[in-house]
Amino acid sequence: MKLIYRLNTFRKILKHFGFVRITGKDHVRGLINFKHEAKNWYAEIIDHGTFKICWVIGKGLPNSNNYPGGHVYSEKELLSELTKATK
Repeated sequence: MKLIYRLNTFRKILKHFGFVRITGKDHVRGLINFKHEAKNWYAEIIDHGTFKICWVIGKGLPNSNNYPGGHVYSEKELLSELTKATK
């Protein structure tokens, strides 16, 4: 239960599950990119103040049939899905 309280932001959740932040010159305001090399997963945190979501795509994760695929999560949903995907 303590883990849930510590993993209360998208960044903390992604880093806990092995994601690394991608940095570069092409930075879009409000968009933070992460990747997980070993599992070939990619995540984007979309942060516009009070509106925050995380879009994640990769093998073994839920995938939309629409382009570009992937799935959008809240913090609690992301924690739950990554926990399931890494078991």
